[in-house]
Amino acid sequence: MEKTARLSLKFGLAAASALALTFGAVAPAFAADIHVGPDAVAGFENGDESSEGYNYDQWHVGSVSNPTLGPEASLEFGTCSVTTLAVPADSQSSSTVTQVLQGFPIDGRPLAALPAYGGDGTVADVQALIGSTSITVLEGSVTIQIPIFEYDGLDEAPAPAFTTVRTELLGPGVYNLADLTLTDSSGWFGGTLTVAQFLEQMQNLVDDDFYYQILGVGFTGSEGAVVQSIAFGGNTYHFGTGSCLPANPTPPTSVQTAAK
Repeated sequence: MEKTARLSLKFGLAAASALALTFGAVAPAFAADIHVGPDAVAGFENGDESSEGYNYDQWHVGSVSNPTLGPEASLEFGTCSVTTLAVPADSQSSSTVTQVLQGFPIDGRPLAALPAYGGDGTVADVQALIGSTSITVLEGSVTIQIPIFEYDGLDEAPAPAFTTVRTELLGPGVYNLADLTLTDSSGWFGGTLTVAQFLEQMQNLVDDDFYYQILGVGFTGSEGAVVQSIAFGGNTYHFGTGSCLPANPTPPTSVQTAAK
């Protein structure tokens, strides 16, 4: 790909370097089992980082832009699960399936970048995130989704390019993201790839002056899909209105590294 054809953004490199964290910096010191009920999920998405109502960095419904809608318009919480409903007609969104997403703090997003852009030159943060991600599906079909910003080192810059990396449709079962195949909505990485192929392609692009921020982790479900829990970054998030946390806490995982 020719560099002149890329969408790019060169932003405050000194600040980016100062804020750069390994994935372990956004992971807890110890793994936690966390309850996510309807009060913990915003019913719409506001991804404008400059606005007072920015909520991308919390659990939210990413398939709704209408700020008047609550989570009950898109989700039905059971005792120990959540069911995705049809996208509301007044969602003010073009989405055809319901998305549930937890974003990372702006200054704590996993990063794949050369040292000039605040990274360590590897995709280790992204690999750690993928290795820590799993989902338990009870009914219907879902996809795990990871939204990503792409930048490169050109001096003149539009907004960052955006893509969503997603898995194939997943029926009832327990799935580890590292075992699945991935595609991205923009086609940056090319076709359907194993995780190893995806990471290799991202590393090639990092070496070629691109850099990447992972914005969050979530899932989409067709109408009637039922999800029990999703795990990433060392935490397991258990959906429902009841007391559904396991009696024994989730043990620490290998992704819990210290900040550089």
